[in-house]
Amino acid sequence: MKKILLIGNPNTGKTTLFNTITRSNEHAGNWHGVTVAEKTKKFKHCGSECELVDLPGLYSIDTYSEEEQVAKKCLEENREEVVINICDANHLARNLKLTLELLHMGANVVLAVNMAKEQKEIDYEALGIELGVPVVPIDARKKKSAKVLLDVVLSQSKKEKSKRSQHIPVSGFQNADEIFRQIKFIMRKVKKGAKEQKAGLCFMDRIVTNRFLFLPIFVLVMGLVFFLTFGPVGAFLSGIIGVMSDITAEKILSFVGVHLGEGAIFGFLESAIFGGLSSVLEFLPQVALLFFCLGVLEDSGFLPRVAYMMDGSLKKVGLTGRALFSILMGFGCTTTAMMTTRGMDNPKLKKRTAFVLPFMSCSAKLPIFLVIASAFFAEHKVLVILGLYFLSIIVGIFVSAISAKISANQADNYFLMELPKYRFPSIKKILGDTWRHVLSFLTKVGTIILLSSTVIWMLMSFSPSFEYLGAEGSVERSILGALGNLIFPLFQPLGISSAMTVVAILTGFVGKEMVVSTIGIVNGVHEAGMSVAESICLVSSPIHFSFASALSFAVFILLYPPCESAFVATKREFGWKFAGASVGFGFLMAYVMSFVVFHIALGSRWMMIMLGAILLAIIIRLVIKFKHREKQKSCEVCNDCNKLCGKHTKAQQSGS
Repeated sequence: MKKILLIGNPNTGKTTLFNTITRSNEHAGNWHGVTVAEKTKKFKHCGSECELVDLPGLYSIDTYSEEEQVAKKCLEENREEVVINICDANHLARNLKLTLELLHMGANVVLAVNMAKEQKEIDYEALGIELGVPVVPIDARKKKSAKVLLDVVLSQSKKEKSKRSQHIPVSGFQNADEIFRQIKFIMRKVKKGAKEQKAGLCFMDRIVTNRFLFLPIFVLVMGLVFFLTFGPVGAFLSGIIGVMSDITAEKILSFVGVHLGEGAIFGFLESAIFGGLSSVLEFLPQVALLFFCLGVLEDSGFLPRVAYMMDGSLKKVGLTGRALFSILMGFGCTTTAMMTTRGMDNPKLKKRTAFVLPFMSCSAKLPIFLVIASAFFAEHKVLVILGLYFLSIIVGIFVSAISAKISANQADNYFLMELPKYRFPSIKKILGDTWRHVLSFLTKVGTIILLSSTVIWMLMSFSPSFEYLGAEGSVERSILGALGNLIFPLFQPLGISSAMTVVAILTGFVGKEMVVSTIGIVNGVHEAGMSVAESICLVSSPIHFSFASALSFAVFILLYPPCESAFVATKREFGWKFAGASVGFGFLMAYVMSFVVFHIALGSRWMMIMLGAILLAIIIRLVIKFKHREKQKSCEVCNDCNKLCGKHTKAQQSGS
């Protein structure tokens, strides 16, 4: 079996090429750090069995970050294998730095130039002669391009390594300047007399990256995404799923009732399966729509520009634009987002980002917010959910700022990325990524949630003495009720009025989707013929809320620690101590914020006074800090012109 290594700079189409060759569906994005560990997949080409290894995207072989260490180790262990080095034709000069480093290592390189049609002034044949390696112009999205590339790769693997390029010194390059001088020399020889393009922003970037227009545009775009997801379109699709689920449940339960009676099996199917799983499946359209919209924004090049524009603001709270990628991933899945922190070479920045991630509202929390918003804020559902998402960002920024004050960085926080060209999104790619997220959601529904729903139904249907309570049994007499009553006093200050609500919160540690499923089972929504949102408004339901307690519950769910898989990922990346501290702090933050929100919603006068005092203290502190900074600036001497700034007179300036 022939092993082929795939390597390149971030945002060159590396993972897209991997997907095209191996017919995979790995996530590809305009970000540094999408691939954080090597991915391997076997495939066949012209009767030959091959194994393609997708290495992390990197700018240099120098081992600074964990990604670069992974790539360099793999290259050293497979020196005789063919290496596909993918470059972007639009940034060829920058990408060639890695190519020259690979050639210096003695790698058997085949250079694949992606988006070659966008740069017709480059002579790719001449480039191959200059570098001494095969050069293949490709479009990473096209199967035809992948086939041509693989033909060259397999023919290259049967030959000896290409002769060493005359541009690679035997002793290697002394410094980066020498590398870029050689690249400049090569680019002059391979360009077909085209005029050098002037650097500058395109028309769209003059608007999108304008410091005054960026924030309104960003809020407008995200508002539109949320409107499409949770507004009429999402509600319509969710309604279709709900109707289909009800029809299916009715037919199956009717058949079981006639042939097996309405015993334990009937109760299990009615409560655990249709009461639990159906409650979660209704929100599948909203999850799919959210990921589809985010895919469009990423593939078009908008989200990378958000990271670029937010970099300066994030640095003030101890983060960078690089951290924004992990944060945005956190809105999808905290587990995946935690893995993307591997690419950060600053350990303190890496830990700070990981500490913030659990406060981001992952997609699994979305069904819970939809239930609360539909029940108590039906007319302003979109605004409430958007507000919860913004609250998670504000809390994350606050936590990062406090962490940055306590533990200052020993190394500079930098953010390096290339803004991709604006492109019409690839619908095929976006649909593939969306389907991957939907499949992950369905897998959870069919495994973790099914298993957990079964356990919850059993705990709810049997007493502590293992007596079957039956369909009409009291939940309070069950094992589940006894467990909830034990912990219930801790949550009463948050407005939680039922021990069963505490049980729903606890099941969220398995998976946040389980919260809605648990409410559906405990409230018997399928037996009663109502939705989960309708059931929590009824005081007679075991799990119910008032306006104030619903807000408190939503905020607690928003901020309390993520599921067990996220905890395991955190422990694997940072160890038990960090993971435990993250969970403890997350629970404390959720408890405090939920307590504050509940009492504000009740109209508590003392809480209003306390918040007012805190805000006033913050404002005073900011004013004093601003005046102190202005005073310092007015007394500083500029080293370049040796002039005093601010209110000093010309006489003082000349005298200094």
